Amino acid sequence: MIEELLESYGTPETFEVELPKGEKLTFRHITNFAELSRFKKEANDFARILLSKNCPGPYREHAPNNMDAAIAAYTISTLSVEPRFEHIDALKLMKAPYLVQTILNQIDATRMNYLNEGFAAQVEAEKKDSNETESTETV
Repeated sequence: MIEELLESYGTPETFEVELPKGEKLTFRHITNFAELSRFKKEANDFARILLSKNCPGPYREHAPNNMDAAIAAYTISTLSVEPRFEHIDALKLMKAPYLVQTILNQIDATRMNYLNEGFAAQVEAEKKDSNETESTETV
């Protein structure tokens, strides 16, 4: 059963985000629950540092003024593969809000797509098991 769950709900390591002009960016998935928990904590910690009076010098010029933007920058920098965005690069991207929203929308859509595919696979497997059980009971 564990293997079936992992097969149904597991995700590939990377995925592409396509921008409106056709550019492609590669991002990685969060592949396990421990990493997801750590990611959420570190994103919040990063945002708090950027919004504090003690924001580190290199980030101060580009630090956003709200948690959502700081977490968005952290998400883009942490999950980016190609090109690789450092934290400062992702903070600079915040000056292009529609680009950032496009990237985040596609990241979220990809996550939801894999989740929905996993549910669909589970439902199909249950239907198949149910049909097999019914046919053996009627024989």
